[in-house]
Amino acid sequence: MVIVNHDQHQDRTITNVFEWVWRAFLGTRPRKQLQFLRPNGGTLRIGTKALTRIDKQLQVRQRDCEAGGVLLGRIIVERPDFVIDVVTEPTKRDKRTRTNFDRAEQPTQSRIFKAWKASSGERNYLGEWHTHPENDPTPSQIDKNNWRRLARTARFEQDVLFFVIAGLKRKRAWEVGRGGKVIAELRQLTSEP
Repeated sequence: MVIVNHDQHQDRTITNVFEWVWRAFLGTRPRKQLQFLRPNGGTLRIGTKALTRIDKQLQVRQRDCEAGGVLLGRIIVERPDFVIDVVTEPTKRDKRTRTNFDRAEQPTQSRIFKAWKASSGERNYLGEWHTHPENDPTPSQIDKNNWRRLARTARFEQDVLFFVIAGLKRKRAWEVGRGGKVIAELRQLTSEP
């Protein structure tokens, strides 16, 4: 004979209903990862946790402002591959409008340092992400200028920085080499989950 605690069962049902409503509202579902091909033959993978955080910030409603943050992840040793494990989310200090996101340096810099320290130096700053209120996002000239500036002035371990723009139906990624001269779009290898 199985005895079920009615209160626990009810709580689980409520949680499942809430989760279903949340996913239906945002149009999200469980994700595996996104993978992009780099110009040098390596890959950029964006993991489940990072994708889930980005999806929470999509500009679904007309009044939603752009959101963004930094990409934190791992450099795969002896291979030209990178994995984005975590992304930061907007803070109260960021400046946000429907068509602009300006990330405040603090507290983001301290988040980057804490992530690096907690991972014993394995989780690094890999770049930036932000949303666009369009299905298939295209970088603006302001985006490209910011990417070039970061590639010239930011401190980072690897030879490139990555930039992800999340649209309503698609995410796209680019890499910019140290110095900011070349912006290369990455080819998506996996379909949007």
